Amino acid sequence: MDCRVHMETTVSRPVLSPTHINATASETFTVLQQRMRIVEEQTSSLRDDLIMLDFGEKRRMQPLLKRN
Repeated sequence: MDCRVHMETTVSRPVLSPTHINATASETFTVLQQRMRIVEEQTSSLRDDLIMLDFGEKRRMQPLLKRN
């Protein structure tokens, strides 16, 4: 019985870049903060999806149980 799950996701996000090539430290920091916020949101969303698909504690414990 094949129980594999195929998920295809397309991530669309705005391009975040400094307003000019010689960006100030403040502009660069702001862009990096925005990118980190986006990554954190995507990570949280992925975690929630995996939990919903039951890739939680049971999956993490399986390798430990197989060793014994």
